[in-house]
Amino acid sequence: MADQKPPAPTGHKAIDDLLGDLDAFSKTVDMEAAQLARVAEEEKRAKEEARQRAAEAAAADEARRAQEAKAREAGSPAPRRGAALEMLKKQATTIGPREDPAVVRARMMVTLNKHMREADHYLAEFMHAVKTQRPAASRPYPFLHLGKLNNIVLGDGWIDSRPKRIEGVDYMAHIVMRYRIYADPPAKVLLLKDDMPRFEQYLKSMEAPYEVRPVQKNDFGQITRAEFIVKGGPACEVVLQADYEAGAVQIDLRNVSELGRQQCRVPAAEFGELADEIARYMLGADDDFGKRLAPLK
Repeated sequence: MADQKPPAPTGHKAIDDLLGDLDAFSKTVDMEAAQLARVAEEEKRAKEEARQRAAEAAAADEARRAQEAKAREAGSPAPRRGAALEMLKKQATTIGPREDPAVVRARMMVTLNKHMREADHYLAEFMHAVKTQRPAASRPYPFLHLGKLNNIVLGDGWIDSRPKRIEGVDYMAHIVMRYRIYADPPAKVLLLKDDMPRFEQYLKSMEAPYEVRPVQKNDFGQITRAEFIVKGGPACEVVLQADYEAGAVQIDLRNVSELGRQQCRVPAAEFGELADEIARYMLGADDDFGKRLAPLK
């Protein structure tokens, strides 16, 4: 889901494209509804099987009690039940019926797909605000020769998302966000000849926008002192990749809130409100999401 899209086609082609989009959307909704219905049916069947097992166990227990009572009336010793069966009965009472793994997996996939789609929608709104409002970052960014710059804003917001087809259903699987940090106003630093090549290479390596203004030259016309005007910093990226087999989301960051690469892996059960954590971390508002991250060497 890119932030900007090409102009829509006109005429009959636009109508055909619209009908095609509506048909595809309708099919996706139908498939997701069918998936939910299958999950509900499997859960219903598992509960019915558990109920039947409980009823059979109760009937067997009642028959045993009747047999013991009859034995007592006849004056003969009641048959001793095995200790292993007693243990199994206690475990069944404590743990309860085991769910079908297929039902558990289907429920996890539906839940993770829901959370990923909600995250996609939320982060799309956030990146649109980054593009149009250029919000200020609450956390400084460190720069060579410039120290930690506090006057940083986020801009050029862009987002895209893609589904993955699993068992005939489209699941939201991939979300990528890109933006750039800018110094507002631009930062300036005066450097001598020996420091200039290294600093310029540093800025080029991160594709940072900058200008160089010569201040002093020697007799041979070579620049011996120059002022660097740094308008912005590196491109930043956040990638969310849902793993529907493992029930987790892999999150990779580049130059987000600090320079370099970081990553984390979040279980599907913990992913519900994570989109807002990520957005706050991008703004440097708090470090809740940062506590999940580990740097990549």
